[in-house]
Amino acid sequence: SESFPFGNALCKLYWFGESVNKLLSSFIMCVLSWDRYLAVCKPLNSISIRSNSVALLVLFSTCTLATVLLLPVLIKSQVTMVDRLSGHAQLEYGTNAYEIALSRGSLISKCSFDPDSIFVIYTFSIGYAIPALLITFFYAQVIIRLRSNSRNMLVDQKRSDTSGRGSISSRVHQVTKRIVMVIFFYFICWTPQWTITLLINFEVFNYNHFLLLISLSAHVLVCFNSAANPLLYALINRELRAQHVQAMARKRQSITAATQVVIEFVIQATNKLDHNQKGYTPFTPFTITSSILSIS
Repeated sequence: SESFPFGNALCKLYWFGESVNKLLSSFIMCVLSWDRYLAVCKPLNSISIRSNSVALLVLFSTCTLATVLLLPVLIKSQVTMVDRLSGHAQLEYGTNAYEIALSRGSLISKCSFDPDSIFVIYTFSIGYAIPALLITFFYAQVIIRLRSNSRNMLVDQKRSDTSGRGSISSRVHQVTKRIVMVIFFYFICWTPQWTITLLINFEVFNYNHFLLLISLSAHVLVCFNSAANPLLYALINRELRAQHVQAMARKRQSITAATQVVIEFVIQATNKLDHNQKGYTPFTPFTITSSILSIS
């Protein structure tokens, strides 16, 4: 083991930056799943929300939230003096243990952050459990809507021709498979890290060299998740964008059809007024609805 030579300020910056980066990664994945949910399930209502300015605002908000939530890491992380032979940590200057370690050359400085059980459960909730639930919920809704839209499109194909039925089913199946892959990839990469953190914190296992190796491997998985996510999202982005365009087109067609019905009703009512000089039927919601139904 070697000493940490960079001082207390950089020690705090190291722990704080790493912790915020991990939490922000989960937040961004959660926001991306919410964005896909809006694009597929709420295509018209989310037009004003899904803009560049709102995206920058959401990104800034997530960064600010992650920073505020992890301020305890910035406060409590520090450089401590450790006797690397006896394993005694947080040796204070001038104490007997400090002088013994200094005399035999085993005194080293370590950049450390020792969270309590409450903080571990707190970060587990905001950094893993809650984002995992939200990601699963949003993508489950996306899959449900995609399958519903595909069934409607298959019904339309049956009315016209059957040439595109196979391609529609294949495309929806492919998107579903990739979405499920994104969800499982999140759990595979993040679950080992949090499992080891909880086991160590609650002293289920003693921290040894074997557990240290597993912990480092789990940390690499978390970093790999952040690096591979853009590739996974690029795989499903094209199909989801196509589904978004199709949903928008269906919504616009229904709105256009309803508008045309109302216009036809107004024209018919106006013609009746022109031919009826003695009186007219007042426009009430009941008469409008009845006329629209009769016209349609």
